[in-house]
Order: sequence, then C-alpha cells, then structure tokens
Amino acid sequence: MAATRLRLSQTDHWRRQIVLDGQPTYTPGYDAVRANMTPPTPDQALLAARTASGETLASLGARGPLLLVFLRHFGCPLCQEMVADVAARRAAMTASGTTVVFVHMHPEPQAAEFFGRYGVSDLQRVSDAGRTLYQAFSVARARPTSWLSLGSLRHYLSAMRRGHLPKLVGGDVAQMSAVIRIVDGRIDRDLRDSGFDTRPDFDDLLACPIP
Repeated sequence: MAATRLRLSQTDHWRRQIVLDGQPTYTPGYDAVRANMTPPTPDQALLAARTASGETLASLGARGPLLLVFLRHFGCPLCQEMVADVAARRAAMTASGTTVVFVHMHPEPQAAEFFGRYGVSDLQRVSDAGRTLYQAFSVARARPTSWLSLGSLRHYLSAMRRGHLPKLVGGDVAQMSAVIRIVDGRIDRDLRDSGFDTRPDFDDLLACPIP
C-alpha cells in the first residue's frame, strides 16, 4: 500500500512541473523514491547544533518533520529569494506540522536583521560560520562553471527583478544552498547540488506526503 501511494505521488508530482515567474523549478528530486528512504541523518551534527533560541536540531526533529533550509550568503539574490519563498508559505508549513530551520553562515546579530526584513525572524535558525552542518549534510560548493550557464544568469536576473539585489555582506560565496526534509531521523526529501539555474519548489515539497 505504501509503495502504491509513493508511485501515485510520484506520478502526480511529475504532472506538477510548474514554473515560478518564468523560472524553472526543481521538482523530481523531491519525489525520488529510495529503498527504505535515505540513510539516517548525521546524529552528532544534529545534537551539537543549536538554534538562536538554544534548541538542538535533534530536539526539534523529535517533535515532527524538520525542514533544513541551507542558505548561501545573505548578499546573494538567490538566498534572499529562498527566504522570501519560505516566508510566503510559512502558514502552510506550520499547518503541516513542519519546523523550518534556516542554516546560514553569518553572525547572529546580522542574521536577526536579515530575517526580520522578511518577517521570519521568529523562525528557527542556526549560525554555522564554520560550515559544520553544511559539510555534515554534504551541501556542495560551487564550481567555476556554476555561474556561467545561461540558466544561472536567467535565475539571477529573475530574482533581481523582484528586488533581491546582490550585496557584499560577508559569507562564503562558493557555498551552495540546499533544502532537506527530515522525518523520524531520516532524510526523506532533499535538494542538493542542483546548480544556480533552478529554484526550489516549496509548494511541491509541501505537497509531498509525509511518511
């Protein structure tokens, strides 16, 4: 029965290949059906990492689905776009019982001001200047060619037209972003190393059933 639901879900989501503001969105990876889901999450990283409010990721994950949103540096238009996309869907995420945690590379005072601009300063966040969590979850770093594709240029311009402008604010410019959903201590949906030309489809992720 579970396998049947997964196959139906996969077919349904493939039909939902939507485009946000003309920008291709990433969908198939969220629906990748893997045997017994993916390997367990790096437990030590979850136990050691604490949010700005003092809670561990492990304790948050024990309460329900955990959505880790790994961001690029705050000056990146694509980073700003991801935060705005989450902000627009926070009510739906809360209703689904999902806890959103932003993982970033900046000092907490700078983070408080940044997230406040998008009205999500109350959501959980982790300052990971040493990129410990990024490495534990194998979030990729950009390659020299990552910026050179036509799709990447279009995505950057699309984000900038919506007011997400580049700035020099520190952070590692080569660090890529990622979106990872953890359920019962295992990764069941993830978007990693997709390049700069695609935009995470949070609507599709929310539509994916939680096992």
